[in-house]
Amino acid sequence: MADVGPERPLRMPTVVPAAAVEPKPAVTERAVLAFATDEVQRGDLAAMVRVIETLPAEQREGVVRSLVAACARQDLAKAGQVAQAMPPGPLLTVATVVAAQGMLERDPAMAVEWALATTVPVVDHETRQAVANVSVQRDPRAALERFGRWPASDRRNQVISYAAAAWVRRDAMAALAWARELPPGDEGTRVLTSMSFALAQTDPAGAVAWANLLPEGRDRWLVLGAMAETWVARNADEAWAWARALPSGAARESALAGIEVGLGGAQLRRHADGLAIDGGGRRTNESLGRGGPTPVVGASAMPFGLDRDQALKREFAEALRESPSRAASWLAMQPMPDRRDELVEELARRWLAINPEAAQVWMEQTIRPPWRREQLLREAGR
Repeated sequence: MADVGPERPLRMPTVVPAAAVEPKPAVTERAVLAFATDEVQRGDLAAMVRVIETLPAEQREGVVRSLVAACARQDLAKAGQVAQAMPPGPLLTVATVVAAQGMLERDPAMAVEWALATTVPVVDHETRQAVANVSVQRDPRAALERFGRWPASDRRNQVISYAAAAWVRRDAMAALAWARELPPGDEGTRVLTSMSFALAQTDPAGAVAWANLLPEGRDRWLVLGAMAETWVARNADEAWAWARALPSGAARESALAGIEVGLGGAQLRRHADGLAIDGGGRRTNESLGRGGPTPVVGASAMPFGLDRDQALKREFAEALRESPSRAASWLAMQPMPDRRDELVEELARRWLAINPEAAQVWMEQTIRPPWRREQLLREAGR
């Protein structure tokens, strides 16, 4: 038998700690920028986007900003094409702003042409908003007057609306002073509406004066609804006090409809004095005085059956006799199964006959799907 020598222990493979493993070098932003630039030069903008999307999301914006700025230094038209090739979202927004900055610095006429060119809706929106916002940062009054000299078109009106809203967000008092100088007519109404909507999102109380400059009609009622929706979320007491102080009519109906949306269908607070019914389901003054939401009683608390259905219809009819906005409030307070289509549609038809502008505000926020809303509007001749 051969001499095999002394027995030797088995040797285990060496385990290298994970921390000691040298990571593979990551693709840098600089490398991605170089690859993306190559794809731009080849004219393959889809490949450019794919290259950029290899980076983590938080690193893409810097590359896009650098890429579009580099293109703008060489070829403004190419910069615009590169910007508009970005996917909708933050990358498209930042890219169009950088392209607009380059064009407005070197060739404002090209910026106008770019803003008014027809592309696709989401790109249209970002492009025109970028040109409007960058222009307003420099000289808002001059920018709006320049836009006003462009040939009349829906696209031109859109740029003006974006610019007016951007000015309000920067300097509301100066923007309002300029708006007061506008001649009466469709264009002035359109600009004031855009400004009022913008201000309603941040300062609903301050937007009241703006809304009052609008002629009575759909635009004013829509703005009042938007103001109320924002206001009740910020300060419910102030919003209710303002809405209740409005005279009966379209303005008050629109404000109340906006408050309902702002509350998200929640039960109304104590300021909705007189909404509920005594004994058979209304809230009493005693319950209102306690503050906060009051539990709904009456038909909605009854067991399901014919009696319950009849009681619901009676409560709805009584609320509707008081006013459409009261009926809308009553519906919003009911459990979801009790917000019957038949009641919603009856309210829509009655409200359209009495105050179509306020009705349409409520319908746009309440009735789904859209085709059903359109059918009701056609039935009402709208």
